[in-house]
Amino acid sequence: MPDGPDISPPSTTTRRMFRTIPSAFFSNAATSIRAGSGSPFLTKVTETDFTAARLPQRITPLPRSMLTNTANVGPHRHNERVTDVNVHRFGPADGPLVLALHGLTGHGRRWAALAEEHLPELRIIAPDLRGHGRSSALPPWTLEAVAEDLVPLLDGEPALVVGHSFGGATALHLAHRHPELVRGLVLLDPAMGMDPTDMFEIARSILDHPDYADVEAARHDKLETAWAEVESRLLDAELAEHLTPTDSGRVAWRISLPAIISYWGQLAREIVLPPAELPTVLVHATKSPILTPQLRAALAEHLGDRLTIHEFDCDHMVSQARPAETAAVIRAAL
Repeated sequence: MPDGPDISPPSTTTRRMFRTIPSAFFSNAATSIRAGSGSPFLTKVTETDFTAARLPQRITPLPRSMLTNTANVGPHRHNERVTDVNVHRFGPADGPLVLALHGLTGHGRRWAALAEEHLPELRIIAPDLRGHGRSSALPPWTLEAVAEDLVPLLDGEPALVVGHSFGGATALHLAHRHPELVRGLVLLDPAMGMDPTDMFEIARSILDHPDYADVEAARHDKLETAWAEVESRLLDAELAEHLTPTDSGRVAWRISLPAIISYWGQLAREIVLPPAELPTVLVHATKSPILTPQLRAALAEHLGDRLTIHEFDCDHMVSQARPAETAAVIRAAL
C-alpha cells in the first residue's frame, strides 16, 4: 500500500476518542499494518491460574524494541510453544461457564478482581488473546483468527461470552462464526466499525512511542486516560502484571506491537452481527466515545427485543470502574 498522506497530529477530538491509549502514544499519523489470513490458527492451549507469570514472545526481523515485550520472572513462566493460548481460569469447575475477552492491549488477568470479588460462583475462562500477554504473537492478526483461537477453549460447551472493547468485536465474530458455542453475549463498550483515519493515527502513534521511561510514567498516563475512575489497587495490579522491562532499560506493555498495529486496522472493518435470535446485552459507557452510534443502531435493528441496553456513567474501563454493576449484568444474562 502507499506510504500514506501527510497527516497533521491528531485533533483534540481524536485524542479524546482514544484516551484509552496512553497520551504519549500520539504524534504524527502514518500507515497501519493489516495482516493476512493464510497462516494456521493457534493449536495448543497453556492453562494457568491468575498467579501465572510471564511468557516471552519474539518476532523477527523487527528491531528488538518492537518485539513482544518480555520478562523472565517467577516460577510459572510458560514458554513451551510459540503457538500457545494462555488461559486464566477462575471459579468452581462446575459453575456456569463464562468466556471473558479483554480489550486491545489488555490481558486475561484483568478479569481477576471481577471474577473473585463479584462473581465467585461462575466458571470464568479468560484467555490472553493472540498477541497479548503470554499468548502467541504469531499471525494471522485478524478478528477471525482471534475468534477461532477461542474454539478449543470451550471444548464444545456453549458459554456466555463477555467482551470488552476489542474483546466485544471478537465476541461478535465468535457468535457469527460459531453460534453453537455462544449462549448469550454481554458487550462492554464494544469497539467495531471505527473511523479508519482514527485507527490510522493511533497505529502510527503507537509505533512512534511503544514504551515508557519507567513504571511511574506508565501510571501517570493511565491516570490521565480511561483508568482515572479505577481503584488504585487495580491499577497497581495492572502495572505489576502487564508492564515488563525492555532491552533499553525502559518499560512497556506485554504485547506484540505488530499484532496490535494490525488490530487497530481490524477495528475499522465493517460491523459483524450475531445471530438475530441471540440474547445480547450492550453496556454503553457514556463517558467513552468508543461505542459508535452506528454499532449501537445496527445491534438494535438486528436483534430487536433480544437486545438489552444499559448505560453506565463511566469511562471505557467498564468492569474495573463499575464492577458491581457489571457483575449484576453478567449474572442476569446467565
